[in-house]
Amino acid sequence: MKTPKNMPNHVIDSVRAQLIPGYLDVWNSARRAGASGVTISGAGPAMIAVCALDKREKVASVMFEAFAKNGIDSEVFMTTIGRGVEVLEWK
Repeated sequence: MKTPKNMPNHVIDSVRAQLIPGYLDVWNSARRAGASGVTISGAGPAMIAVCALDKREKVASVMFEAFAKNGIDSEVFMTTIGRGVEVLEWK
């Protein structure tokens, strides 16, 4: 299986994607719904999509539906980008 070229981890995504039933279906669904990036999160089997705030419910919904269509129970977690790193003390 060839991993899509958006947010890829060239070292291992192609291998891990084979272990997630429906990976390409979920990936394609998220991209069509407006995600600018979709990839496997951590060591898997979690997938993460990055999108504009106004598209997050649609992206989450189509990913959930694509997993269900492929016989996979899933959960959806939506969040926003935090404020970033802050240096509290510099020595």
